[in-house]
Amino acid sequence: MQRSASRLTPGIVVCLLLAGLQGQAQVSFNLPANPGTVNITGAEYFFDTDPGLGKGASLSVTAGNPITISNTSIPVNSLANGIHHLFLRTVDANGHWSLTNTQALFIVTPVTIASNPALVNMTKAEYFFDTDPGIGKGTALSVTPGLTTNINSVIPINSLSTGVHRLYLRTADANGHWSLTNESDLAILSTSLIIPSNPTPGNITLLEYFFDTDPGFGNGTPVVITGTTNLVNYTFPVDVSGLSDSSHYLFVRVLDGWSQTLATGLHYGTPLPITLLSFAATLQSNRTVGLNWVTSNEVNNRYFAIQRSGNSVDFDSIGTVPGAGTTDIQQRYSYTDAAPLDGVNYYRLKQVDQDGHASWSPIVSVRTQTPSVITLSPNPAHDLLTVTLGNAAAEKGVFRIVDMRGRIVQSANATAANVQQLNVLALEPGTYILQYLTASGSTTISFIKF
Repeated sequence: MQRSASRLTPGIVVCLLLAGLQGQAQVSFNLPANPGTVNITGAEYFFDTDPGLGKGASLSVTAGNPITISNTSIPVNSLANGIHHLFLRTVDANGHWSLTNTQALFIVTPVTIASNPALVNMTKAEYFFDTDPGIGKGTALSVTPGLTTNINSVIPINSLSTGVHRLYLRTADANGHWSLTNESDLAILSTSLIIPSNPTPGNITLLEYFFDTDPGFGNGTPVVITGTTNLVNYTFPVDVSGLSDSSHYLFVRVLDGWSQTLATGLHYGTPLPITLLSFAATLQSNRTVGLNWVTSNEVNNRYFAIQRSGNSVDFDSIGTVPGAGTTDIQQRYSYTDAAPLDGVNYYRLKQVDQDGHASWSPIVSVRTQTPSVITLSPNPAHDLLTVTLGNAAAEKGVFRIVDMRGRIVQSANATAANVQQLNVLALEPGTYILQYLTASGSTTISFIKF
């Protein structure tokens, strides 16, 4: 076995034990201890390319370990616009350099921002529709010069077609500088609207009547009339053979373009065992309802039951008043409904005689509140008609649209919402009447479909 040795770096002793047969070597090192702490005495920096240790731009530092480098200005005037890298390193008293730290930075050319100019009066204004003709080429509007100004001008729209358009408005100051352009949408429904004059009254040629339930225009019992424009104090026979013994309503309307439908109450059946001279309901100042009636020639009249209804069909007794028995002397009776229903209240008297037989008086009514006002928009309408009901929305109701001939052309149930929409797109152009029917009454308002 041969042994060889070579000269190694001073300060490191390497011992080699070679075993040629086994092909193994055992090595040991003697490493020096960590040096003592030495003050940092210098620092340097450079951009992008390392000039070599000690060749960067020097930075002043206070010797110590560790040290802080802060509030130091590093000039960047020589750098071109773009991304650069700043490198920084330190050196201690023994001349040993630290690792080099790096920081990316972005250099841009300084920008000079002018100060705000002094305010200048607005002196011009212009507008245009839909397409911008260019600054200063719109239609001029008259303005009073000032830093702020109100423009109150009438802008003609005669040249616009029916449909949706956009109105643009802008102003200019005394230096000729224009403002941003303001925009507003508008819809042209019709450039002109022709409302026909009221027609000359035509001859009334037909009357129809029905009881209690409306069968529809033209479906009542007809009464032919010799042509006339006025039916004052007109009498005609009414067939009551199909009526039950109770209170009913008789409805009447006439045709030259159907009129409004008039109604009156009546009682059919066994006559009352009294003579009822009058029966009236009056709304009093304290919102109570006063009921007053006068009789004569009573026969075995035991008592009156006062009955009330909110729909003129379903009645409930709310009180009784004793009768006068049998007498031919005129009797006056009264009763106060201290808590009437909201809306229309219907009243009738149920007269009960000594042996229990009952008869009913005609129906009278009184309204305890003013009907809610209905508003429509838009009017004229093309496709959707918006109906605002106010406080009438709390009632169940039905909408009916009636044409000028009195025909019901559309109907729909109302919801509980205050604002509802009706689709009138399928209606022919013309004038119509919208009816809102509830148990407490009805309200009508006209509108135009275009």
